[in-house]
Amino acid sequence: RAARTGDVILKVIIESGELQTDELIKAASEVAIAGGCDFVKTSTGKVKVNATLEAAKVMITCCKEAKSNGKTIGFKAAGGVRDAEQARSFLELGAEILFGDKLRLHEIDSRLFRFGASSLLPNLRKKEASAAGAGY
Repeated sequence: RAARTGDVILKVIIESGELQTDELIKAASEVAIAGGCDFVKTSTGKVKVNATLEAAKVMITCCKEAKSNGKTIGFKAAGGVRDAEQARSFLELGAEILFGDKLRLHEIDSRLFRFGASSLLPNLRKKEASAAGAGY
């Protein structure tokens, strides 16, 4: 963190699928937050297991705990989020943890809750084109 200059955002990739346990994912997230990151990110998307709801629950909870200590930390689900239904599941989980109600997903701040899934946008576009009667 000390080496960055200007308005650079520091995202730390936890690689939660490699860590495998809630305890390790929590420890890695807490170390990243203590080190001054702005975001914790689930994965590079290059490993066998990427973003999962189980890992996201641990990581988003760490972000919420950091907020109660005066730090604003974002969360990024990366790798494995391929369609709108999966994205919605992550949003509902975030709303449940942050606001106590999964139906409050519209209140999630898009500056602090992001998706980094290269297949998500193309799949959403295909779905829209199909619904409109067009094709990609």
